[in-house]
Amino acid sequence: NCCKLQSTMLQNFYIIFLMSFLAPIICFSQLEKKSADFIILDNGKKIFGNKVTKKGSQLFVDENVYKSKYIMFYQNELGNYAKTSLGFQKRIIDGNISVYSLSRGNPDKTLNLINSWYTKDNSFVKRAIYSNLREDLNDNSSSIDHLKTYRILNFIGLGVVASGIGITMYSLTQAFKPNGSFVIPNTIYVGLAAALTGSVVLQIAPRRVSKAINEYNNSTKSKL
Repeated sequence: NCCKLQSTMLQNFYIIFLMSFLAPIICFSQLEKKSADFIILDNGKKIFGNKVTKKGSQLFVDENVYKSKYIMFYQNELGNYAKTSLGFQKRIIDGNISVYSLSRGNPDKTLNLINSWYTKDNSFVKRAIYSNLREDLNDNSSSIDHLKTYRILNFIGLGVVASGIGITMYSLTQAFKPNGSFVIPNTIYVGLAAALTGSVVLQIAPRRVSKAINEYNNSTKSKL
């Protein structure tokens, strides 16, 4: 009985020793897996940390400090950000084609190409303009069709707005009569309606770009 008791005590001591030795390793490993904060430098080096914080022109990865001008991307609990000509912008579309923008909310409705940038396969940041997107999405015919529709709608919208403004300005010049009176001609309403219609078209057109990007991302997912 004495031998059995000693054997049991040794086994318990051995188990306690292993647990006390392995526990810090297991906890550290779990912390490492849970941490999704990182920065990516201009040279492509990716640095992970428990916490990434941006303060002014500097980013802190735990206790280490990095200047923003040397960083392309960073990610923390607030989201993923890319450096653009207007500072770091938040990612609003995630995929092979990731979009970063000042816009917030639903990108299908609020995507504004004037203040949007994108990356393909997490490479260099580019302006979200027709020529760049056409080059990077050219291996997906459906995406290219959406981009072509966007371009057509954009031209139509700009043309109608310009025509509406022209008609409105001309109507205003005709409103002044030689006798000094001011009579608004009916054509001014035509001009205002045209300008408003063109503005609506310009608001709708960028949705085609969102569809082009989303279709491209969905097609690349299906290939995985």
